Amino acid sequence: GLASSAIHALTVGGIGLTVLGMMTRVTLGHTGRDVRDPAHPGRLTLMFTALLACAVLRVVAPLIAEVVPYRSMIIAAQTLWIGAFGAFVLWFGPMLVAPRADGKPG
Repeated sequence: GLASSAIHALTVGGIGLTVLGMMTRVTLGHTGRDVRDPAHPGRLTLMFTALLACAVLRVVAPLIAEVVPYRSMIIAAQTLWIGAFGAFVLWFGPMLVAPRADGKPG
């Protein structure tokens, strides 16, 4: 119900977006990249849009379950969540195992 939607808004939306945002910023900064001008801003937009859509879908799912099958909405939200964090691993993982872009030690 409504309490579940509020909890998911906080956890999936608030915490999920904060964690993904911090991991992105820290990865760029600690690998010697410009945090204000990432090389692929479209990737960031896609990654954060997927997670935001996941949060919205997860919050709305119980409220419109009579109109749209609840299970389908949950599966879609899970897919978006996995996609957003999977994209982070694919796009930012190589940065974490490569030498710093600015040539500094670390």
